[in-house]
Amino acid sequence: MRSANVSSLLLLAVAAASLAACSAESGRPNQNTSGGTSNVVGPTAGNGTGGGSAGNGGGSAPVTCTAPVAPTTPLRRLTRFEYNNTVRHLAKITDAPANYFPPEDIGSGFGTDASKQSVGDVQVEKYLTTAKSMAATLTAPARVAELAPCAVAPAAADEAACARTVIDTFVPKAFRHPLEAGDADGLAQLFQAVRTGGSSFQSSLAAVLEAVFQSPEFLYRPELGKPVADRPDLLRPTDYEMASRLSYLFYGSMPDEALLAAAAAGQLSTNEGVRAQAERMAAIGETTAALSHS
Repeated sequence: MRSANVSSLLLLAVAAASLAACSAESGRPNQNTSGGTSNVVGPTAGNGTGGGSAGNGGGSAPVTCTAPVAPTTPLRRLTRFEYNNTVRHLAKITDAPANYFPPEDIGSGFGTDASKQSVGDVQVEKYLTTAKSMAATLTAPARVAELAPCAVAPAAADEAACARTVIDTFVPKAFRHPLEAGDADGLAQLFQAVRTGGSSFQSSLAAVLEAVFQSPEFLYRPELGKPVADRPDLLRPTDYEMASRLSYLFYGSMPDEALLAAAAAGQLSTNEGVRAQAERMAAIGETTAALSHS
């Protein structure tokens, strides 16, 4: 589906493609933080002509592809629009729960300026209650089989293995990247602790999902980067970080299967790979709605 905004979308596709090579390079994180943002480095934009920071709230610095001066990037929290889209695609939650969150703070005229976003008591409370509600929905008898067929009524001896199956399949989608060492173990231990405390299997599984929905890996879009060859002072986005960048730019939501497959294949570290995905997404109707919320 194409719209009247197709020219703008294609321009964005070209710009997004330029994030991968020298323009994807990022500086080492500064260990100090301020304003509630992380010091994870951000991308530089440009394709042989130099550019500025890609994304709102990331600071600015002169950049060239021969000697990039990479700005830092704040830790981007999902906006209400992005949160609603993400849980709709991830878990078929369609009642737009983030509409009840406090509105985003406006920075530089935009609600997506990550450096201006604060998290107060009301926001934390809404995250908690929404996580509980979504976890209860997903572990209800009518839907628990969607997490894993074994979750409907596992035998006592199979419960731990079934919980691990849910963790290994659902959580990487929620975090938008493969689990790191120890992540699955920690969640499995949480399941076992709640189950041992007398809760039902489904309630224990719900406790795991509550933790996932309140995790920074779900609520934020962290970019820790990966080293740039021969440049110890620079980092560039990982393939999965680039997948999220593209997805939230074009869809306002989590990466689709094609993006995740491209990330797994290491295709989002090159201009060509990023451009191919950007042009694919530019032709999808959801991009218009995402851009209107930028």
